[in-house]
Amino acid sequence: MSLFEFRRIADQKLDGKWSEAALVQFLYSLFVGFVTSIGGIGMFVLGGPINIGYAMFIDEVYRGERPNIATLVKGFDDKLGDRILLGLVSQLYLMLWSMLFIIPGIIKSFSYSMIYFIQLENPDMHYEDIIMRSRKIMNGNKWRLFCLYLSHIAWYILVFLSFGILSFWVEPKVNLAKYAMYQEIKHNF
Repeated sequence: MSLFEFRRIADQKLDGKWSEAALVQFLYSLFVGFVTSIGGIGMFVLGGPINIGYAMFIDEVYRGERPNIATLVKGFDDKLGDRILLGLVSQLYLMLWSMLFIIPGIIKSFSYSMIYFIQLENPDMHYEDIIMRSRKIMNGNKWRLFCLYLSHIAWYILVFLSFGILSFWVEPKVNLAKYAMYQEIKHNF
């Protein structure tokens, strides 16, 4: 599929759900902001459960369900330890790669970009296997994902001009397009 098709799928999935998706995105941003304000260790520890909850939200919208605020906290379930460990280890790896210079950290962030979608579909998979699977899936697809983000540049300019307010509508769209890409490339590995 082309980048345009991923974007079209995201628009179709959000049709009639923009307001609810924006509200969930707003609450997710507040949640991340609060956890980050606790200190850097807060996001290290709680990043996994928060991000898996966000991945669940994206998956629900992708499957045609209405966005639900409660989905954001579903990451704090009986798999909490696994979710914390995945978030902690992936953030640690990214931090170490970023210490080499910024570019290797950015490249690795694309390599690890699908970990929460993978954990969502494989809740019993070991965190190292999830990270390795994401790296394999993204091998040869990092540039496509970068181009997918870049294809939204006009939206990001509008986000900047709106002092970030428009991000509550843009981020669900971008992440749904990314999820559509994941749905296509996950079967290749």
